[in-house]
Amino acid sequence: RPLRGVALGMYTGLVTRVIPASDPESKSAGCLKALLKETQKLRDRTVWCEDQVEEWSSVRKRDPTASVGRVFSILGEKNAERNAPPELREYKARIVFAGNAIQTASGCAPHELFQEVASAPAAMASVRAVLAVAALRGWTPKMRDAAQAYIQARIDDPGRPKTWVRLPKAWRPSSWFTAKGEPVYYDPVCPLVKALYGHPESGAIWEKHLSKVLIDLGWKKVPSHPGTWIHARTFAVLAVYVDDLLMTAPAAQEASLWKSLEEKISFDEPAAPISKFLGAHHTFKKQGHVTHHSVQMREFLQDAALKYKQETGISTLASVRTPYLPESFSAKGEEAEGKQAKTCSSHLMKLLFAARLARPDLSVAITRLASKVTSWNLSHDRALKRLMQYVDHTADLELHGTLSSEDLESAILVMSPDADLANDLETSKSTSGLWLELLSSDGLRSWPLGWKSKRQGSTASSTCESEVISATTALKADALPMLDLLESALGRTVHLQCREDNTQCIQAAETGYSKALGHLS
Repeated sequence: RPLRGVALGMYTGLVTRVIPASDPESKSAGCLKALLKETQKLRDRTVWCEDQVEEWSSVRKRDPTASVGRVFSILGEKNAERNAPPELREYKARIVFAGNAIQTASGCAPHELFQEVASAPAAMASVRAVLAVAALRGWTPKMRDAAQAYIQARIDDPGRPKTWVRLPKAWRPSSWFTAKGEPVYYDPVCPLVKALYGHPESGAIWEKHLSKVLIDLGWKKVPSHPGTWIHARTFAVLAVYVDDLLMTAPAAQEASLWKSLEEKISFDEPAAPISKFLGAHHTFKKQGHVTHHSVQMREFLQDAALKYKQETGISTLASVRTPYLPESFSAKGEEAEGKQAKTCSSHLMKLLFAARLARPDLSVAITRLASKVTSWNLSHDRALKRLMQYVDHTADLELHGTLSSEDLESAILVMSPDADLANDLETSKSTSGLWLELLSSDGLRSWPLGWKSKRQGSTASSTCESEVISATTALKADALPMLDLLESALGRTVHLQCREDNTQCIQAAETGYSKALGHLS
């Protein structure tokens, strides 16, 4: 395991380095201080009720619907991509319910007792749409974090099966021991009161709680964009990604909208203009009527390249202009298993996170390699190295968008689908691509909203067929939902323009039918 680097943890969002319990660093003063602080916070909020301790054997006899799980801590270093020296590291502890090891009193499968398991946070495209609306209306987007969001919702509401927790021995209160320090209980458990992170239902319970609050305050959910809300009276727009809230609202009503939320939801800090949101660094500037926005993930990508170099023993990566090698992947069985076969998924998923937030130029290369993780060979090693070379020397690239408040009534949504033909030599399947943007009527200003690169599910028999599949999928999955959001947020009809470069595909769309493509209908 690399000594440094960003690792994926249960709560990290890919920007916190998880510190295993076996690591001596977990016993450092900084880690222990963070753990004590977090534990005390949960006790102060009565996340579990230590006064109602019982033996688990008694609980399971009395209540066949009860379940129990242990709680434990996860330790991590925040902003690990900065590679700070030990004395400057900022540690964070998270107390977690072990949702993967739940016991039930009746012996049934735990999921049979669950009532709330589905949650839908806002997508990245929704966040970019909120920022575009802010630019068009001349508003300033503000962000806030809900303070320990999950435990603001109760998990012990009437009618719900009761959940109990086992506390680590070191956390058990003195009242659970005799004066001589001997334990009073053999298998003590206490009831879980709040929706602690890690419980399979906690995310959905928090979302249900927040949704009720928003509805009561006059917000309406956008059906096509989960986690996105529009205020009926002010046309303010809100994107919710678990505990991260991003709002853009009229200056005159912004403070009152946040204040009404504060009466129901606890926040860590006051609302602030968007800067670092979901791991990406945003710059939002207004110059007269025009708003300029840029987003980048420089430190995150530099750390990804560093982790790769540490693993492979490469000291430097040569500069390249593209993330692609001139050679194609070797067919399955033609070359030996690659050296990165066991770690390729980690490298690719980390880069994919950055690609989805701020780096569309990485999407195709990542998608193609990700389809090979189960049959990874030396040709894929070479392709991954080339990708990392490109990442290392382009980490400071930024994605830019520009719109004016004068575009409010005239900006259009532009969809640009594309596809190759049978480019995957192993499956003969094509790859669909998409670029979605908001464009000023004069074509001088644009705002990126979404992008996609995805292998198609079937083999296309012609370029026209692969293009039709790409355009149809993009229209249904991306363009029409975005059109719905923009029209709701802007209060007007937004025109959708599809830019297609295949003549046969255009003709089929204009006529409404193509005999050669009848099998697709």
